[in-house]
Amino acid sequence: MAGVIDELKVRLRRAQESLDTELKPWIDPTLDTGKAIVAKACMALRNGNGGLLIIGMRDDGTPDNRKQPGDVRRKFHHDCVQEIVSKYSSEPFEITVHFIEYDGAERVIIEVPPGVRAPVICRNSLPKDTTDQGHEPGSLLRENTVYVRTLGSNGRPSTAPAKITDWPRIMEICFNNREADIGAFVRRQ
Repeated sequence: MAGVIDELKVRLRRAQESLDTELKPWIDPTLDTGKAIVAKACMALRNGNGGLLIIGMRDDGTPDNRKQPGDVRRKFHHDCVQEIVSKYSSEPFEITVHFIEYDGAERVIIEVPPGVRAPVICRNSLPKDTTDQGHEPGSLLRENTVYVRTLGSNGRPSTAPAKITDWPRIMEICFNNREADIGAFVRRQ
C-alpha cells in the first residue's frame, strides 16, 4: 500500500491532464453538478482502460486551495463515490478512493481500474436543476451516452461523449482486454 501512496504523491506533484488523468477543482459530490462530474469522469476513464480522477487540482496542474469542502473524507467516502458511479454506469465497476496530503490540504484521487470488455454507457439521465422552476432543458448526464477521455473534442484531453473518431480506440481497448481474458483462461487449462 505504501508503494501505491508514494506513486500517487508523485502523480500529484506532476499533475497534468491526459487521457488517463482528469483534474478537477473542488466540487461537492452531494450536489447534482458534483455527481455528474464524478460519474462522467469515472465512466470516461473506464472506457479508456482506467485512470485517475484527481479532485482539488486545477486543469493546469496547480492545487485548488480556494473552496475545499469541509470534511473531505466524509464527502468523498468510498461508499458515497461508489454509489454515484454505480447509479449511472451500465456496468458496475469498483473504484478506489485515496486521500493524499499535498500543498497543505488533502486531495482526493479516485482510481478507476482497467479491464473494460464492453464500453460502459450512462444508464440514467441527470437533468439540470434550476431549483425555482423545475428542471432546465438539457442534462448534466445523458442516458445511453458513452463518455470517453478524448482529444477530439477541443484538441486537449477532455471528457466528452464518444464521437466516431473515438470508437476505434474504444473497440481496440475492449478487444485487447477480452483477448487477455482468453489468454488467462487458456493458461489455466
